[in-house]
Amino acid sequence: MRARVVVAGFGDYAARLHRTQPRFAPAMRYALMERRNDCKHTFVFGFGEMTLTPVDYTAITGLRFTGPIPPLDARYETAAIGAQLVRSLLGVTTQTRYTMQGCMSYEMVFRFWAERIRTRLEAWRELPEEVRPAAPAYTREERDQAARSFLFYIISSQLLCTSQNKGDPAVLACLRDLSQVGSFD
Repeated sequence: MRARVVVAGFGDYAARLHRTQPRFAPAMRYALMERRNDCKHTFVFGFGEMTLTPVDYTAITGLRFTGPIPPLDARYETAAIGAQLVRSLLGVTTQTRYTMQGCMSYEMVFRFWAERIRTRLEAWRELPEEVRPAAPAYTREERDQAARSFLFYIISSQLLCTSQNKGDPAVLACLRDLSQVGSFD
């Protein structure tokens, strides 16, 4: 899956996650959330307002602002098409209350794949060592779905944050071809 995330252009971003996440204290996160002005997309401090510029964003995430515009399409927001994209592109069959609203809980996607990987590892560990492959076997489709799920989780939870803990299935249209993901603006 790591190779697919790198090909999709999120390799540097994913590599930085483990270095920045543990050090970002929850108290600091909440302090910034309290100072966030959702209408103006700025942070309000005693000395004035500040915002992230595209240069700041690129330096922090490693993602750039060049390339074609992602093929976002409002028709993917319908519940039926959104649920179909979640099933086909992410492999997630779990239905939630958000699915009926045309959205998908990104936490549910994360939990679905964490459980699937945990179950596969348990089955692999139960095999006798002499017949056990070097690692659990995943099909190419499963690896692509896991990579798309990870990218959907990252995009929805960290780049397009919402207070409802859900992601827009329209984002999935950008994740169809993993080799194209890194080219989008």
